[in-house]
Amino acid sequence: MNLFTLLVLVLTLFAHSLMSMSRHTANKVLGESITITVTPSPIITITPLPPVTIVPKKTMLVYPNSTKSKNNFYITNDSPQQVISWYKSQIETSDFSNKTVISTNTNGNAKAIIKANGKNKTIDIIITKDLGESQTQIEIR
Repeated sequence: MNLFTLLVLVLTLFAHSLMSMSRHTANKVLGESITITVTPSPIITITPLPPVTIVPKKTMLVYPNSTKSKNNFYITNDSPQQVISWYKSQIETSDFSNKTVISTNTNGNAKAIIKANGKNKTIDIIITKDLGESQTQIEIR
């Protein structure tokens, strides 16, 4: 027996007991019998809700020795290696379960991509410093 059937059965028994009590009370007070007609109401349907999808929220870990240059972009005078090391240590001590770090340094052009996922949160960081540039750029997605 499912929950809906059980609910209908309980409500039916409750309505029947109310009708019996009303007839009995009316007979005592008025000394006459009464007739109660029950008109069925429309059937109530219970529609299950769709499953809830939890979208991971973005986590902002801003490098401490940086300044914001534009939306989600930061710059620092520190080397890309210092920035990468800081982010790796922050991610290691946080509750991120999946971590990926890819870094290259070719002909003076440094680039690193750091991705991490945790319980209901994600972070994507791109660190770049091109040859001839004085500052390291950090993009947080």
